[in-house]
Amino acid sequence: MSWAEKTQILLSYVLRFTLVVAIGLSLYEKNWEDFYVSLLALVAFFFPAIVEKNLKITLPVVFEFILFIIIYANIFLGFAGQFFVKFWWWDVLMHSISGVGLGFAGFLILYTFYLNGKIKVRPIFLVFLTFNFALAIGVLWEIFEFLLDSFLGSNHQNIQTGVKDTMYDLILDGIGGLFSAILGYTYILKRRKGIFFGRLIESFFSRNPRLNKIRKQFKNEK
Repeated sequence: MSWAEKTQILLSYVLRFTLVVAIGLSLYEKNWEDFYVSLLALVAFFFPAIVEKNLKITLPVVFEFILFIIIYANIFLGFAGQFFVKFWWWDVLMHSISGVGLGFAGFLILYTFYLNGKIKVRPIFLVFLTFNFALAIGVLWEIFEFLLDSFLGSNHQNIQTGVKDTMYDLILDGIGGLFSAILGYTYILKRRKGIFFGRLIESFFSRNPRLNKIRKQFKNEK
């Protein structure tokens, strides 16, 4: 394991620790919104491990760290830190980055299923499926914001703009997801390893010899 990967793992534990502290402080101050969002962020940190266990795969350390940063910046900084309120551009930035990150995660999962023969479609359809994956998570996020506003009296969906705010967010999620889907499709066709996206995929397969073997067999059959 490289020093960069060790640093990323250490920082991920630091982020977890800050969430635990935030949960304790919000309980002490009876700040229930901060408590719930901090708890949600901490639980979300375990999602990559759940995916790895259920799909029997190992994610690259750098990709896990990127997911942790997205979760932390969106849920904890965005809500508990009030970044969505303090900085008008934070919402745009988060939805754009999240769309790309979720699109990449969706592509990896779908590409794994594709190689294993669990989904039998032409590679071009992976673009459509990846786009829908990112968009679906975006919809779940908007539902989460709606529930926060409904039960805690917050205004994360911006009551003044209403549907427009939600639609802008979903459009950004969709654009980010589509961007990752197109890069993924380009990788399948040309295997460009030089770009960051390609290096992440290669790192994923290097950590999953079983899948890499299937990929090589799949390529030879083609």
